[in-house]
Amino acid sequence: MPDQPRWRDHLLLVCSVAVGLIFGVSGLQKLFYLDVPAGEFAVWGYPRWLLFAVGAAELLGALLLQRARWRVLGAWMLSGVVVAAAYTHLRHVEYAAMWRPVILGAMLVLILWLVRRGGAVDPAG
Repeated sequence: MPDQPRWRDHLLLVCSVAVGLIFGVSGLQKLFYLDVPAGEFAVWGYPRWLLFAVGAAELLGALLLQRARWRVLGAWMLSGVVVAAAYTHLRHVEYAAMWRPVILGAMLVLILWLVRRGGAVDPAG
């Protein structure tokens, strides 16, 4: 869009890549059943299969964020993961860990707002 400020396009790209990298790495850690996420899920009392489901959702959402056509779907998908993570930390009185879902949730809201305001269109999209 020629009349749209370019800074929005740049901010949308930076946020999409940053959030995508964070969730992509997190999803891969869960899919490869690394010790830290597996241990956390066990402490929280979640079944083992949920670790893989969350990892797959995180990885898919991270990939969807990288394409303009699918960015909104990816952001909403990851928003569900963030809400579930915040609930888990609150339920287990892990207030010090709440900064992660809060910051990632804020970045996802920013992505959705930027897309709604006419974010960059991916021609290959």
